[in-house]
Amino acid sequence: MHTYFFAILPLCWIYIKNCDELPLQYIVTIAVALVMITACVNEVLKRICKKTYHTYLPLISLGWVLFWYSIPIARNLANSMIGFHWIPPIILTYKWSLAMLCAFILGIVALLAFRILQKKLNFVKLNRIWNVWVICISCFLVGQSGWNCFHVKSTKLPIIKSQNIEKHPNIYHIILDAYTNYNVLQETYGYDNSDFYNALAQLGFICQKDSHSDYGGTYLSMSSVLNWGCQHPDELLNQDTYLHHKLNYNEVWPALLQKNYQLHLLEHAGVYHSPYMPANELKVSNFVRTFLSVTSDTLLKHIFQNCMLQKYYQQHVCEIKTILALLRESPSRYGFQNQYFYAHILSPHEPLVFDENGGISQEQTFEGILLQKQQNIVATDEQQEVFKKKYVNQIRAINQLVLPVLHDIINQHAENHQAPIIILHGDHGRSISCKEPPVHATANLFAIYVPDKFRLEAAHLEFRNLYRWVFKLLED
Repeated sequence: MHTYFFAILPLCWIYIKNCDELPLQYIVTIAVALVMITACVNEVLKRICKKTYHTYLPLISLGWVLFWYSIPIARNLANSMIGFHWIPPIILTYKWSLAMLCAFILGIVALLAFRILQKKLNFVKLNRIWNVWVICISCFLVGQSGWNCFHVKSTKLPIIKSQNIEKHPNIYHIILDAYTNYNVLQETYGYDNSDFYNALAQLGFICQKDSHSDYGGTYLSMSSVLNWGCQHPDELLNQDTYLHHKLNYNEVWPALLQKNYQLHLLEHAGVYHSPYMPANELKVSNFVRTFLSVTSDTLLKHIFQNCMLQKYYQQHVCEIKTILALLRESPSRYGFQNQYFYAHILSPHEPLVFDENGGISQEQTFEGILLQKQQNIVATDEQQEVFKKKYVNQIRAINQLVLPVLHDIINQHAENHQAPIIILHGDHGRSISCKEPPVHATANLFAIYVPDKFRLEAAHLEFRNLYRWVFKLLED
């Protein structure tokens, strides 16, 4: 029994932690496939090693453990090695290679231990002990799942809406993940983004060329934005659970519900699981992404991603275009007042899916993914230049995709004499080298479209005070 348990253990754990994000049918499909693989291995061993079959079962379980957890081991090992120049770059750059090396070494150690203990242990009793332990762990997982469900329900706060339904303008909050600001893009990447900023200005946007977020990461940055721009205590910055809670149980979304806004979520980053938000409206069949998120930092994820890179790119672009298409049709579909659309688009953030012509990259190697993970790589100057070019390709492509959508939204509202509020920004910037100033990680795109009477005031708006000012606008 324990061989099957270790085959699907990561699936169970990840589903418990992300049950709102991952459809159960995908989990079951993958789990069934892994169970069938394990059953085949067990059957082969039964036929080959009839008398010593039970002695090999612990090795099967150990094999699954190595397979699933070799990547986290490798990542921690790689992070500890960064700065030591004697480490071969291929090991640090392609961390799946280091993972395989870790799995191989641990496998050799396990086989040696197996040889030594083979004559001293009763493997029948050992398997029974492992099965009992598995039952205990399974009970813990079930209990953890139940506690999570209860905890989420208990922390959902009641929303008391206003009795008098006031009419408020539609709010479109569009996040272009890791979109750096104009100045950094020009100085560090050698790309002049004037055409995009000028096009936004012609549409009526107020653009700030030197905007900065409070933090250089999504959870921190967006948690700050959605909690009135408040900073987090230093001692809590590294607590993922706390940050996730502050992001999804923020103060802005329930305040919008109190003002009788209907909330809409459009995102494919897998970040938001809020009780205030309805289910994600992005309905794209993306088995590749779901599989990769389910398998987390496992060896299976990296092998699968390498084999299916082109499909992964295609589906990612499909998701981006679907989010933008839903935004484009949202005014006519939901109305021109009291609608709030929160769209988090994972671009120009990695994966770097666009080529220099704005099409889908035809790159068939894993390099396209690995060059993005600069925090885990001792990157050479050549690698950084490659990354810069790829990043600029993403900027060009997302500019071309976003502008027509913004134009259509504004025109639809103008035809109905309703001026919307459109917030367009990067949640943070992009830093690809430790040689860059740390402030580059927070340099972000920031542009806002508001009714004409608020334009002068919007020109002096700081990004961190975004929602404080928006709610002040709603009161006027």
